[in-house]
Amino acid sequence: MELYKKHRPSTFADLVGQEKTVQTLRQFLKRKALPHALLLTGPSGVGKTTLARMLARKLQCSEFSFHEINCAEVQPLDMVRALQDTMRAQPLGAPHEVFCLDEVQSLSRAQFAQQALLKILEDGYDDVYFVLCTTDASKLIRTILTRCTKLALEPLSEAQLFEVLSRVVEKEGVQVGAQVLTLIGEVADGSAREALNLLDQVLGCASDQERLDKIPQAAALPQGRSLAQLLCDRNVTWAGMAKYLKELKAGDSEVESLRRAVLGYASAVLLNNPQSSKLAARILSNFDCPFFESGRPGFNLACYRCFDHK
Repeated sequence: MELYKKHRPSTFADLVGQEKTVQTLRQFLKRKALPHALLLTGPSGVGKTTLARMLARKLQCSEFSFHEINCAEVQPLDMVRALQDTMRAQPLGAPHEVFCLDEVQSLSRAQFAQQALLKILEDGYDDVYFVLCTTDASKLIRTILTRCTKLALEPLSEAQLFEVLSRVVEKEGVQVGAQVLTLIGEVADGSAREALNLLDQVLGCASDQERLDKIPQAAALPQGRSLAQLLCDRNVTWAGMAKYLKELKAGDSEVESLRRAVLGYASAVLLNNPQSSKLAARILSNFDCPFFESGRPGFNLACYRCFDHK
């Protein structure tokens, strides 16, 4: 079993980070005033669905009364109809029913799907709770945003990721050096899931040095890895990079993931390859700001600025 699944926190006390959100949820539960529609926002791998599972346990849900649905993997309108059918039945073996809708922004793919979901949220039952999880709340219609109680989850700090990784290697009974855990924390971009996936990929290495060498390649997404390698290759010209970018199939919504992959790779190069540290630093400085506003054009410009145009 993957480490991130094997060591998924099961209680509020086990969760590293998200103290403000956890405190808010504790207060809701203490006052028996948990909102029936919660919207958890934040980047991937920071604990949104994990918190939904914790809430289901707090509400004494059975395995039949907790429903976790990845909206990106289903037909939006079919999913909404299935929700309506399920809600008409009483919760099985539990006082409450909880629906966790992960990647709920994906419902924007189908016309009227979000309006149908809004109708469900507005006409909900007293024993039914919804936890909507999203990495991009801007794709949700305003009426859903106003209907839900919004809680924003933050990326984990490098120190918090180091804590997560340290706990896991101790439980696994393996020896991994602090330098390796620190580097994983630096390239995981605030995601506990990504950090544990990286640890999973390097545990089989024979030494910490081998792990340090492998982390940059493991950290980058396949597409991002290729891009990062080209940017870090001093023999590549802007003409070659421009040709690559013309063939790169990535729109405004994908370039942010590519940016994080480039940052992770360049950061590892900066720390482990002195000969290329100056180039890596230039890449990091050009990719340090998100491309939410500028999109693909801003991404292309950042790539251009990584080259010496004398």
